[in-house]
Amino acid sequence: VQEALNPDYRTRYDIEFRTISVEDQQIRWLRCQGKAYFNDQDVADRFAGTAQDITAQMAARENLQNIENQARLAVESAGAGTFLVDLITDNIVYSTTLAKIFTGNETKNLTRESLKTYILPEDKSKRTKAYQEADKTGKLFYEARVIWDNGSIHWVRVMGTYLYDSQNKPVRFAGIAQDISAEVEADLEQKQLASLVEGSPEYMSIASLDGSLRYINPYGLD
Repeated sequence: VQEALNPDYRTRYDIEFRTISVEDQQIRWLRCQGKAYFNDQDVADRFAGTAQDITAQMAARENLQNIENQARLAVESAGAGTFLVDLITDNIVYSTTLAKIFTGNETKNLTRESLKTYILPEDKSKRTKAYQEADKTGKLFYEARVIWDNGSIHWVRVMGTYLYDSQNKPVRFAGIAQDISAEVEADLEQKQLASLVEGSPEYMSIASLDGSLRYINPYGLD
């Protein structure tokens, strides 16, 4: 109110606060908006505004926040990091787990641009193509290598989706990232083992307990 009445500021009065009813002692949320009107001497001589009961809206907002927190906790418990990008300002809000997945540390004050610098140069095109596809489908998916602050290389999987306003314009982008280094290494070992078996000059096969063959390598077939 003081700022609204100050001729140097002349800001609009716009605030949300709680009240306690005298009759039933119930707590209610109000949103009050208003502005001051000044005379020729720059003195406020009128102050007009409105008050709105927003208790139901605040309860719905709190419920939505609780749901989001529970979902975020479930994701974090699975070892994934979360992020939310404001497409209007390009600001990003992320969890400490996401920072650790990309950098190796729970780094603060990261931006979208600084996060991109951790992606291996050879893999940056994967991210670019994934976002180009996401512009068409609304869904993002890519796997790439990142270089941690200690110089080690790790694989990450990033998945996300666009969030739209009432005019179907994308305004936010939400997603998760996972460290899949162990998964990639296990897959690579499996492929290397398969390659050795396929090229081995020895009979190798896998049989079920009933004696039926499930696999036999090329040399075994010969």
